[in-house]
Amino acid sequence: MLIDDLDRLPECFKDGYRGVMLLHRNKDGETGNAQRKAYKIITNGVNAWYDAIERLSYLRMTGYRDYRIYSSVNPRNMRKAIHEFKRRQLQAAYDHNDDYDFYTDIENRFFSSAMSPVCRDHSLFLIDCDSEHEYEKAIDMIPKDLVVFDYETRNGRHIITKPFNPNEIPITINKDGLISIC
Repeated sequence: MLIDDLDRLPECFKDGYRGVMLLHRNKDGETGNAQRKAYKIITNGVNAWYDAIERLSYLRMTGYRDYRIYSSVNPRNMRKAIHEFKRRQLQAAYDHNDDYDFYTDIENRFFSSAMSPVCRDHSLFLIDCDSEHEYEKAIDMIPKDLVVFDYETRNGRHIITKPFNPNEIPITINKDGLISIC
């Protein structure tokens, strides 16, 4: 999806708490943990989502051209995110008695907690099709009433669906994926 097409993206993918990030993927040349080096924003609502996309687009155009902008397909449940963050905080305290690394990277730790699959507020699936053949095969197998949205990416297409039993449709799904914005 190109940045010009943001209005095509349904509002349901912009509302609520969302993780939005500017990311240089490993398969695009990044080394190490790509998400740790990403620019990340947690948004709350449609206006905040658009503001985040605008800020990250500016960064992308002014020096991070190989990076891509992504947004969580599912909104996040902030109560669950805080609970998960506190759980990880306690885990770090008991696992690493004198290790303060958890606290020197606090923003990444909270973003990671919020993006944990246990913290999603809804459940949509994302099917990543890297070729037209994969897309045709997937779209033919998925009942039409399950498809919420599909769009072009740089290397293929994404299909976003309502949840279904993955054993009934033999395709690879991501149960809590990232929407490729640009």
